[in-house]
Amino acid sequence: MAGVEAGLHVLCEKPMAFTADRSGEMLAAAERARVKHMVQFTNRGLPHYRWIKHLLEDGYIGMPYHAYFTWPTGWYPAQQPNSYFWWADARRAKGL
Repeated sequence: MAGVEAGLHVLCEKPMAFTADRSGEMLAAAERARVKHMVQFTNRGLPHYRWIKHLLEDGYIGMPYHAYFTWPTGWYPAQQPNSYFWWADARRAKGL
């Protein structure tokens, strides 16, 4: 909010806010200040997701009604039980 109030363009990390109401306030403030604002979605730029997007746009796959993708990375807390992950801690990041 300080960046928006200073007239700066803002790129937020997920989660943008802890509540939908607070996210709406942030959006309204950015629009009033006429600055660009967005949330970082890292995975959208990954090659395999871009390839799927290309296949969809090209009509090769057709219109999907449901899709489920997994991307095994080894960083999920259950895979590393003795490690601390702040983003999975409900007291700090509202949990998963």
